[in-house]
Amino acid sequence: MLIQRNVISSGCGSGVSLIEGMSNSTVTNNYIFNNEKQGIVLFNYLDGQTSILPFDETRNTISNNVIWAGKDEPTWCKDGGNQAALFEAILWRNAVDPKVWRASQAHLSGDWVKPTLANGRIYQALANGTSGTTEPTWQTTIGNKTTDGKISWQNAVIPTLDNNTITGNQIVTYNGPAFKFYENAYWNTTIISNDTIYKTTTNRNYTNVFLTINAVNYNWSQFQEKSSTFIGNTNADPGFVAASITYQDTPNSFNFNIIKGVRKK
Repeated sequence: MLIQRNVISSGCGSGVSLIEGMSNSTVTNNYIFNNEKQGIVLFNYLDGQTSILPFDETRNTISNNVIWAGKDEPTWCKDGGNQAALFEAILWRNAVDPKVWRASQAHLSGDWVKPTLANGRIYQALANGTSGTTEPTWQTTIGNKTTDGKISWQNAVIPTLDNNTITGNQIVTYNGPAFKFYENAYWNTTIISNDTIYKTTTNRNYTNVFLTINAVNYNWSQFQEKSSTFIGNTNADPGFVAASITYQDTPNSFNFNIIKGVRKK
């Protein structure tokens, strides 16, 4: 899939969501700004519908975009609280970790389990029923079903979010980091290169947080040193003509042209 040359602004959620198996896609030359949550999300989750299975999200390229996350969400998105200031520009999250199989357990159609001994697969109930008194022999071939007491399980691979590339973007956040890996995974195979990264916050607790991995924050120096695939990035104000944290309700006020003599996009 190609997402190119769009203005993605002021929505009540994330700007771009790559979910449930989006691979080999390119997100390039977009303006993604002033949204309620993250600029871009790579996300896998366990859906209760038996027709929606998680798959790998790999080999995506996010390049040459403006990704701007501000302090306040647009007024039309507020639902009693404002978390916009804490959101990151790009999030990786793999919320695929079902409960371990148990004997004589009632399940609803769409429930997920994993074997007591990991085999690289997870399993979803295709109808309501109760698991057997002993653990079944789990089928690992995609498409084959496992019979377990009164339940038939379909299997899916445990997906990965490895091997994605983030390059040449101009990234601005307020309190949130530029990059957040929800789990301690995927960061060591992700290329983050030649991006211009800037924080607009004046809160001392957040001014030097550029990367978060599994709730651990990293400052600029630590971010640069964390992985050999984090290379050529610059910590600098990109020099936009007009991009203020006070523009959350007037998105037409943003101007992401570069002030002459400051930086080139």
